[in-house]
Amino acid sequence: MRAAVLAATIAAGLSACGGDAELLTGPHSPASCPGIDVGARPAAFSLPVKNPVSIPVLGAGVESLRYTAEVAARGTVAYTTTWSFRGANPGNRINVWDVTGNAPVLVDTITVANATTLGDVAVSDDGSLLVVATERTGGSIVIFDLADPKHPKQLSRFSNADTDPGVHTAEIGRVNGVLYGFLSIDPINSTPARLVIVDLSNPSAPQEIFTKVTGNPFVHDTFVRDGLLFVALWDDGLEVWDIGGCGTGASPSHPVVLGGVKTLGGEVHNAWWYHDANGGKRFVFVGQEGPGTIGSSSKGDIHVVDVSDPSQPQVGLLSQIAIWLGFHNPPNWILTQPLNNFLLMVIMIWVQTGFAMVVLSAALKAVPDDVIEAARMDGAHGGRLLFFVTIPMIRNTLIVVLTTVMITTLKVFDIVRTMTGGNFGTQVLANEMYTQKFVFFDNGRGSALAVILFLAVLPLMIYNVRQLRKEREVR
Repeated sequence: MRAAVLAATIAAGLSACGGDAELLTGPHSPASCPGIDVGARPAAFSLPVKNPVSIPVLGAGVESLRYTAEVAARGTVAYTTTWSFRGANPGNRINVWDVTGNAPVLVDTITVANATTLGDVAVSDDGSLLVVATERTGGSIVIFDLADPKHPKQLSRFSNADTDPGVHTAEIGRVNGVLYGFLSIDPINSTPARLVIVDLSNPSAPQEIFTKVTGNPFVHDTFVRDGLLFVALWDDGLEVWDIGGCGTGASPSHPVVLGGVKTLGGEVHNAWWYHDANGGKRFVFVGQEGPGTIGSSSKGDIHVVDVSDPSQPQVGLLSQIAIWLGFHNPPNWILTQPLNNFLLMVIMIWVQTGFAMVVLSAALKAVPDDVIEAARMDGAHGGRLLFFVTIPMIRNTLIVVLTTVMITTLKVFDIVRTMTGGNFGTQVLANEMYTQKFVFFDNGRGSALAVILFLAVLPLMIYNVRQLRKEREVR
């Protein structure tokens, strides 16, 4: 119980964001962004582990000539873009689908001139515009009128030197009533990645209003909501920009970077700012793309970042101390290997220190004074007195303490379960046994792990019992 309480306390210090005196209820506007109320801090936030579920496929629309890239939908109409070359066919086509029924029906196709690969496709919040990104050849965004959603009509095409060599993603969002496009530009050779912001208030004549070289090596997706822009910078993590939501004078043409955080492993692909049903806006879900082979496999992680203070998206007690010491981006203490294992060891040592101190202190006090005095008269002092007199006198007590600590370590459960749940390279036998038996309800595997744990502890118990018997025989 003591270990669980200590682990929970340290976990709170590692994961809680700045403003520890903040109440759990009521509004909260961070000093770095007074214009946004992020809501009350929840008493607890957890993502329970659940068994994977199968999502049934109700129907499919077939595109056999080109690879499908991205999809956007509004109402009963969906739009897909195409990507790269499939045989001799370039990815220059937009498909329009009627998704009224389970099986999508192709109702129109649009060929984008002078393009070989299309990227993002997005529909404006009022359903009036469709925006499509083009990559590789030049780089641009193509804007369509959706007066007839099933048959888009091209209004304009925007490109300039900043959109070369290609627009990988193009997200759109409204800030203070004005629609903007946020374009992530591909790097190539000596040309670095950059972010371009375009004013779409006049869709027939888009205007670039801001650009910035950023990303390592890519700037990937962006997400805009309530005047904040979340920028996925691949290996540089996630940045939060004020573009008009904080009430500090920032705007899409003059954005202000509030803060950033790096995730373990990098490769930040996209982000989504979660607004809960109670008005809370504290958490951003960050999608991290892992290695994979296009068309056959892929993997990645989802990180949850607390942005209750956008200028310090990752701040807890230990992180704040690290920032004060000059570390701009403290590590994620729980996720970073092998640092997380070291921290778990620190907790275990702290928990066992009290037991060891009390037992060893009693043993030291039981050493006869005349033995110590005789050893000193014979010339034993300092280390010689410790190693050749004191330690042999308390040898049996030392063995009891060491074997007890080793047994406790072998069967450690509560610290790992509370801190990491066994994730991020911290799994131990007892926690795996619990997970198999009580989470996945695999009685056979859980029982097998329990037997293995018992067999691992048994030799130490036998040795401890034998030592106690020897000590009694001496007495």
